[in-house]
Amino acid sequence: MNSKLREEFKMKNLKYVKKHICFFILIIMLTIISSFLLTYPIQVLRELIDGVTSTENFVLENFILYASVYVLCVLFSAISNSLRIYLSSKLKFRIASDIRGEYYDIMLKLKLSFYDNADNGELLGIVMQDSEIIAQGIVSPFSNVSKVIFSLGFGIYFMSQINVLLTLILMPIAILFSIVTSVSSWKLKFYAKENRKRNQVLWNFLSRTLKGIRDIKSFNNEKNYHYSFNNESQNMKDNDIKTERYKFRVELINAIFVFFLICASLIIGGYLVIIGNISLGSMVAFLTHNSMLVAPMSGVVLVFQEVLRSKASLERSRIITEADTDEAYSFNSTIDKDCSHKILRVENLSFSYDSSRTVLSQISFEIEQGTVTAFVGASGSGKSSMIKALSTLYSDKIYNGTITLFDNVIEEKNALFARTILSFAFQDTFLFNGTILDNILFSNPFATKEEIKKALNTACIYEMVSLLPEGLETMIGENGALLSGGERQRIGIARSLLKASEILLFDEATSSLDNKTEKKVMHNLLENYKNKTIILIAHRLSTIIESDCIYVFEKGQIVEKGNHQQLMSEKGKYFGLYTASNKKA
Repeated sequence: MNSKLREEFKMKNLKYVKKHICFFILIIMLTIISSFLLTYPIQVLRELIDGVTSTENFVLENFILYASVYVLCVLFSAISNSLRIYLSSKLKFRIASDIRGEYYDIMLKLKLSFYDNADNGELLGIVMQDSEIIAQGIVSPFSNVSKVIFSLGFGIYFMSQINVLLTLILMPIAILFSIVTSVSSWKLKFYAKENRKRNQVLWNFLSRTLKGIRDIKSFNNEKNYHYSFNNESQNMKDNDIKTERYKFRVELINAIFVFFLICASLIIGGYLVIIGNISLGSMVAFLTHNSMLVAPMSGVVLVFQEVLRSKASLERSRIITEADTDEAYSFNSTIDKDCSHKILRVENLSFSYDSSRTVLSQISFEIEQGTVTAFVGASGSGKSSMIKALSTLYSDKIYNGTITLFDNVIEEKNALFARTILSFAFQDTFLFNGTILDNILFSNPFATKEEIKKALNTACIYEMVSLLPEGLETMIGENGALLSGGERQRIGIARSLLKASEILLFDEATSSLDNKTEKKVMHNLLENYKNKTIILIAHRLSTIIESDCIYVFEKGQIVEKGNHQQLMSEKGKYFGLYTASNKKA
């Protein structure tokens, strides 16, 4: 465990201790009460045994008094300890919820490029599982270690009241027990990390299976996937068994130390009773103290295990906590929308996903408010990357040039506000597992019925929705599994139209529509949203011929620009693309 991670674990502990300080104080108070009430009755038991076995008269009233005190102490000890366990669990769940919320908030603010190579299964494991493990590692030391400390403290005090010498003889064995416990538990950290790794692999495999179940079935790959799943499950099982085997060894060592502790107490205590140094009641009380202290001392093993697992989870969660966040969330600057009729300007922009390949080079263009602009080009020419660059979500990939909205250069300080000006419809529309209405209102929860109807009509889906028994309240399944590709895209278009933004960006958002429907959607769009500035990449070039300006991309550069008639008359790249597109149609 390196010093940085150790310090991080301490700081996280302090953070949540401060936030839930009342819970921690109450748990400590209940620990003190339950520990005292657990050990004090043994003193009462000693007096009771010595009174009954003595030659002096031991009246019934004394017996009833001692017995009543003993029973009440045991009862209230059980109640206070149960309440301590309940509050500890409640505190663990609260802290786990705080950590989940913290991680989720961080994930929302990470750069979009982080998710291009992120392992979704691992992220799910960190948020859902590691959060609880870390919370347990924070609460357990306070709850269980304090229980050990106070139980040992009261136990040693009462034991010393019986016989100081006997207590001093047995204490080194108890101390050695604690040392062996702490040393033998270090390897559990390795097993904890390996368990999380195996769990993650299995989780990822299951996630891929659920997402690709249609393809698995259609390609008759059920047996191969079942075989692979069983292999991963077997690896996980083998590691779990190794972990439990090591835990068994640690607990066996602990049991041996406890055995020697009790034997030593019995032999030395018995000898002291025989020579008349202590009473029979004192010996029974001493043995009972030892037996009662075994459980909290054994609890130290569990605490070590939980803390080590917690540190392993905290180390894994660095994937999220140490990732680069989108600095736009640190600012709240606005944009003056009234300072120019040039709604968008791009100057000398270069864009690259990594240092090995530039996908856009020295791009420059201007777009006026209320116009329609199209990007065309062969696959891989850079047109979709241009949409990504304009989104402000990939600002870390822009290494040269500027993007200007209303004469305001888009920077980190105003990027969040810039995103309110932009509205997107993508080729691979993602839909949430809910109703059609839920998905449409995602972009504007306060949209009116008239606005919703207008968006649905424009996207050519209003009639289809009206024929459904549940209408807009129809459930569509995970990512719109109950809809066709074209229906999903049209819902995505309607969703983008509801957002109160000045610029619409369509990245092949109509690629799954038939030719007739695509033309109708584009016609509706131009008629119903004339005040919007539209930037689009169309699946069929026949749908963009009414665009005010068309930019032709090739190898990350703009090689031609103009309207449809101009570009066709030039008989250049656009002419070739359009002619080829019509032949396919």
